[in-house]
Amino acid sequence: MSPDAFLLPPEELVVAWAINLRKDVVRPWQPTQHADHLANTIKTYLSKVSGTVNEFAGESVGSPSNCHLIRDKLAHWKEIDGQHQSDSFSDLPTDLQRLYACTFAMVGWSKLERITVWTMFLTQFGIAGQLPQHPLSPSDLSPAVALL
Repeated sequence: MSPDAFLLPPEELVVAWAINLRKDVVRPWQPTQHADHLANTIKTYLSKVSGTVNEFAGESVGSPSNCHLIRDKLAHWKEIDGQHQSDSFSDLPTDLQRLYACTFAMVGWSKLERITVWTMFLTQFGIAGQLPQHPLSPSDLSPAVALL
C-alpha cells in the first residue's frame, strides 16, 4: 500500500466517537443527567467525517459515519432531544424585518459587527437564490442595505 493512500477510519471508532460526543465520560460539559451534545450537533460533526472521506477516498466509498448503528442512534437521540426542523421563511418581507431587528438588538455586538453579520446574511441569502424568487423593495430589506 502506498504511504499516500487514505485509510478510512474504522466504523467502530466513529461510532464510539459519536457516543462519546453525546455524553463525554472524560470531560463532560453538562451535569450527569444531560447530554453534552444534541443529536443535530453530533450529526454536523459526523458530516465532517463524511466530507473528509469523500474528499480523500472519493464519493464512491461509503463513509463509516453513515452506518446503520449511527443512523439508529441519531434517530433515537433526536426523539429524546425533542429537536425539530426550524420553520421556514413563510412571509419573507416580515421575516427579514424580524431577523434584522434581532440582529441589530444583539447585546455585546458593535455596530460594525451587526452590519457585518447582516451583510453576510444578505449576501448568502442572495447567493442561495432566495431573493429573486420573492420580489422585494429596498425598504423591505431595512436601512442596513443603505449602509452598504
